[in-house]
Amino acid sequence: MHIGKAILKDIEELFVSNTFKQFLDGDMEDIMMNHISHINFNAQNPDGSQRVPLGALHSKHKEQAGRLPIPDLYYTGAAEHFLYAEANQQESSLGFDYGNAEVGGYMTDHETGGGGMPVRRQFPVNDPQSGQADDYSLRMIHDEVLEALGKVLNSSRVVTVG
Repeated sequence: MHIGKAILKDIEELFVSNTFKQFLDGDMEDIMMNHISHINFNAQNPDGSQRVPLGALHSKHKEQAGRLPIPDLYYTGAAEHFLYAEANQQESSLGFDYGNAEVGGYMTDHETGGGGMPVRRQFPVNDPQSGQADDYSLRMIHDEVLEALGKVLNSSRVVTVG
């Protein structure tokens, strides 16, 4: 086997290894959860724009509940409590969902504008087929992702040629 083929085989094996799974389940999950918390705290959409402001009534309810009257997607705390990430190693992706159908439906409506809800997104999109990319979010996490992925790619391995 030539050196180029051996290196390619090593990289292919790395992306189906436990090391890569730990990268998705650990580092990437932490990076994304921290980023989601950051944009929620700042009442931003993943593209960096400010979210649609709360109506007066909802703003008042949030204040009475001891929350800030901003569109940060924190009201009862249920969405924050039930949010989880799940790695898909075959697709090299990390997906998010809620462990509660009622909360999940409500938050999906906010993400998509369904059910008459104003769109208040929190999950960055990077879809090369549609051309949609939340560059603001991608720029914010870029360095952290590169650093974490660099650790994976530079992990100790033996490449066998021959």
